Amino acid sequence: MKMSSIRTSYLLIFLLTLQADPTYGQSKNRKFWSEGPLTVNDYKPRKDVDKNNIISALSFLNLEIRYKISGDSIFCYIETYLIKGNSWMIRTDTDSLTLVHEQVHFDICEYSARCIRSILAQKKFKSMEQFRRNLSRLHKKYSRMAKKLNQAYDKDTDYSRDQARQIYWQNGRIKELLDSKSLYSNPNIQLLLH
Repeated sequence: MKMSSIRTSYLLIFLLTLQADPTYGQSKNRKFWSEGPLTVNDYKPRKDVDKNNIISALSFLNLEIRYKISGDSIFCYIETYLIKGNSWMIRTDTDSLTLVHEQVHFDICEYSARCIRSILAQKKFKSMEQFRRNLSRLHKKYSRMAKKLNQAYDKDTDYSRDQARQIYWQNGRIKELLDSKSLYSNPNIQLLLH
């Protein structure tokens, strides 16, 4: 069986950009969304940052899509994770606020994975070529959606400085989005070619 893979990494500062995952295959360097909330230990400490710098953390988030074919079945694995070795945080007395802010970015990444899973699970594919085309299109569409949602989140919360809006996002908006796709929280899906 051949294993194929699509990976998109999210580098979150002010903008969301695409980056290849240099840690592919190194699971110790990954924190999967399914493993629970982010902790300070998921980040490298950083102290050598300019005092005028407003960035207190940098999260490298990855949405990975792998699939294999067996007969008329396609087994998909769509997972999100933090690349620990590349992610850093300035350690201060506000670590918990920073973590909450970064967790919502992580949740947005998971939401985009669930959107892809939900669409794939409801589609019927006549050929592998059709599946690959759809997968590529969905990957691009939901990568753009995640980028826009992350930008809106940072703008709305003023990068976590607006506590009322931060609370709205963490306890309201992102929870609603994840709950709307709760049936697709399992990273594994099986599809049949028809």
